[in-house]
Amino acid sequence: MKLSRQLFLLSLLTLVIPWAGYQHLQEMDQLLRDGQSRALLAQAKAVATVLGKDKNLELFPAHNALSGEAGFFAPLQKGQTVLDGYGGDWPSWRSGPVYQVGEAPFRARWRLMLQRAEQETFANRKRLRSPHNRIFVFVEVQKPELGYYHPGKNGLANGDHLILQSASTSFALSTSSPGKVIARFQNGEKISTEHRIQGWWRENSNGYQVELQMPLSFLSGRFNLSVVSDTGETLNLWPSDSQAPRLVQQLEGLDEELSHFQQEGLRLSLSGTQGELLADLHSDVANSARYFPEANKLHPFKAWIYQRLLQSQQLEVIEEWQNIGWYFGDELSQALAGSASERWYQGSGQLKVRASAPIRSPNGQVLGAVIAEQSNDTQAALLNSALLNLLLYSSLGSLLLGAALLAYASWLGWRIKKLSQAAEQALDEYGRPKPEQGLLPASDAKDELGDLSRNYHQLLRRLRAYSDYLGSLSSKLSHELRTPLAVVKTSLDNLQQCELNQEQQSYSQRALQGSERLSAILNAMGAASQVEAAIASAEKEHFALDQLLKDLSLAYGDTFAKQCHIKLDLSIEGQISYWGAPELLAQALDKLVENAVDFCPQAGTITLSLAAHDRGLTLSVDNDGPLLPDLVSEQLFDSLVSVRDKSDSERPHLGLGLRIVQLIAEFHHANVKAQNRADLGGVVFSLELPNRRRPDEPPLSTK
Repeated sequence: MKLSRQLFLLSLLTLVIPWAGYQHLQEMDQLLRDGQSRALLAQAKAVATVLGKDKNLELFPAHNALSGEAGFFAPLQKGQTVLDGYGGDWPSWRSGPVYQVGEAPFRARWRLMLQRAEQETFANRKRLRSPHNRIFVFVEVQKPELGYYHPGKNGLANGDHLILQSASTSFALSTSSPGKVIARFQNGEKISTEHRIQGWWRENSNGYQVELQMPLSFLSGRFNLSVVSDTGETLNLWPSDSQAPRLVQQLEGLDEELSHFQQEGLRLSLSGTQGELLADLHSDVANSARYFPEANKLHPFKAWIYQRLLQSQQLEVIEEWQNIGWYFGDELSQALAGSASERWYQGSGQLKVRASAPIRSPNGQVLGAVIAEQSNDTQAALLNSALLNLLLYSSLGSLLLGAALLAYASWLGWRIKKLSQAAEQALDEYGRPKPEQGLLPASDAKDELGDLSRNYHQLLRRLRAYSDYLGSLSSKLSHELRTPLAVVKTSLDNLQQCELNQEQQSYSQRALQGSERLSAILNAMGAASQVEAAIASAEKEHFALDQLLKDLSLAYGDTFAKQCHIKLDLSIEGQISYWGAPELLAQALDKLVENAVDFCPQAGTITLSLAAHDRGLTLSVDNDGPLLPDLVSEQLFDSLVSVRDKSDSERPHLGLGLRIVQLIAEFHHANVKAQNRADLGGVVFSLELPNRRRPDEPPLSTK
């Protein structure tokens, strides 16, 4: 893996920073939620304490018989409703409690609504305004055929009509035709009309609908409604022969008391001992509007981010019980049992906390419970802003750090690559250090790569000096040992003239043979030095390379006829002209053929071949015989390297012949290599001659 990729993967560790920040934000979110829930619980307890004082006891229904019963709920609605028999100014059927009974084709549904208005009276020529609570009822009846009230028939009501029950009286609501509804009741033996009950009757595609209005005080806290068809069939949600059930609604006095605790973003509700709604105070303005205006309502995308990234647990969906009028939550049950509690819920795009505290009278009796609700819009908006900033800045930081590491890795890789190229170019094709001007340059950088380049430079200088010393060693040894060796040989020749016994004669003969061998070694070393000098002073000329090979092959055939067969293979037809030194090429072939003859078995074959390649010519000497040992082919052309059998003591072999071949190849800018044949039957020495020519000569070609 490249260094740049390694550093890039290493830069991914910077993602630990946003992860740590994310964990911190989660902890902060939990701490803020805990603090908000504790503060809300304390606020609910404070409200419950104030409402439990003696002056507020008469506001609670716990002191009358209505407190322990279930009943119908009339939610409080703001604004004015026009009594016209249409439901356009009513809330949706899904926004409040709907009571329905029966099955098709005869069924009914109805709902209640409490409205607060001002009633005008006149006294002493002054117009007075006093609060006036009204109950509205909207009824839809599905019935295929309708029958209206017939005045000529006896009885309280006939045809399709409604039965309304209050605390003490039942009223029959009917009409002779679509329009105003007449309320009649039995007053002793007389049938009377109740003008305080007003209503409109209208037909629709499925049956009819009725809208009613009456004062709240008229019902005396109880309400029931039944639907009666013209055939006498009755739809009852509550048995009509029993007492009318309780009418549950917000109490005006408790609403006024709660208004003293009004706060932005806080919803306060009062529940009775049965979980019924007694009072409700709700502000439509978020509590963060004055400090964080954009957090009034959390954006859906930000809410999604908050729920997915910061909300660590799944919460129960909150129940909007104020529209239903009844609540049976766990926290309310605990509050009615005497202990305050709080709980978090999942709202629409936000989290909400609900706290409940019991309202106790001075004697310890539980009158109801305060239920406080509040959303976490402010905290969620702040945490979302912090989260987005964290993601933005950490991503930007990681990107910049990754780019910086990538740039640094590229620069570091460029330096290493440059150092590698310089180290590769500091050696010639034979692995020897180039002259001083071609050595790897020493860097001035003060880092580890600078130290490495300087150490490489010093190493190559020493290696070059050692290589030069080895190159001149043969000539120095030849020069220094020649005189003492001549003295030894002369002394041995003179000793041969003396009278020696047989044992002395044997020792003298051995010493003379050793001196001759040393002389042969010095001559070979001197020949190598002479070849180097001859190569340095040689001049190139234009000659026929194919003719040179033909002449040499004939000479080799005559010379080595007893040892092996010499064969010439020219794959190029016609005359081959080449620009070089023919004497040196002939000397190189002499060394290669002599080496091949030494290894070629008796009656074996040595093949001289010449072939063309893309960049010039290939001159090869192929001989039968043993294969080259492994890992030796690259060292054969160095000085004093030989793979001959050490038991051959008659002829000294210093490996200088192939060294001379390499020097001649370097003079012609050629490559020389040795390798085993493909059939593993022998060895091939190849001299790859490049397409070198004089500036005025055409490219290498055959004529």
